[in-house]
Amino acid sequence: MSDSPNWHLAVERLRSTLVAGSWALLEITRGTYADWKDELPSPREDLSLRVEILAFFLHVASRHAQRTGRVTRADLLDTLRPVMARDLIRAAWDAQPENPFQGHGLVQQWQMAQVLQQLHEADAAYGGCREIAGHVMNSTNHVLGRFVRRAFAALEVYPPVDLSRDLGQDALDVLTRIRLPALVDGAAVWMDGHR
Repeated sequence: MSDSPNWHLAVERLRSTLVAGSWALLEITRGTYADWKDELPSPREDLSLRVEILAFFLHVASRHAQRTGRVTRADLLDTLRPVMARDLIRAAWDAQPENPFQGHGLVQQWQMAQVLQQLHEADAAYGGCREIAGHVMNSTNHVLGRFVRRAFAALEVYPPVDLSRDLGQDALDVLTRIRLPALVDGAAVWMDGHR
């Protein structure tokens, strides 16, 4: 990525894997929504869902970072959040016939501010949870359950319990496949040595 800071490979690997994991879960969620509602989310709903999924992945990564003892949650979020917000905005506009993210201007600044605010708000909502996951997928007592509720709220729907359970399991599956703790640990080692 040409706009990313001069990071160590471990931090870039974490960033790119978080983006890939977020987009994978986005596609799964879109498919589930399309099968259930027989339509795709509106562009506004789709952007809200993208932000929520990215916020979820960033929050879980930041919890893992804090557990390493090398960096704080804020260290990881302050490093990754702005670049990933820019990634998200660009990806959201890639499919549009006129891409307002080309060049620089007030539209881009406004969008960045909006996405960063949404990421902050979601992180605060997840911060109230003690655990990342629990036995009941749609419980708001843990991050995963809160994510499921917030993801469907972004889509402005209240799904049946089986769809909530499926989205929670899909999110867990993606987190497992990307091996997030190992990626965070590698990034935390480098970040700890470069403060």
